[in-house]
Amino acid sequence: MPIALWECCRPLNMALAFLAAVTGAVLAAGASALGWPSTWLAGAATALALAAGNLWNDLADLREDAINRPGRPLPSGRHPLHGPGHCRDRAAATTQANKEARPGSGNCA
Repeated sequence: MPIALWECCRPLNMALAFLAAVTGAVLAAGASALGWPSTWLAGAATALALAAGNLWNDLADLREDAINRPGRPLPSGRHPLHGPGHCRDRAAATTQANKEARPGSGNCA
């Protein structure tokens, strides 16, 4: 089950999002940005936001994925939709982890 959840998060996309955020910080502020904790936190927050979005999308598109992508973890049944480890609970936890990783988070405005 943890491997199926990891698949739902799309780890390659998470790594690319992390690198994109860090690269953006370096392009904006120079190489010194690599020494800033906020650079790495921004990368982590970006990767977590992407993972949460992927989980929520997989839940929203479950019917379509059952037809078009039956090998994905949710339509194939490799990750449970109900009971302990419920995918919605995990998506919500990932969303909360993202909020806590972002400095000054809490308000989107």
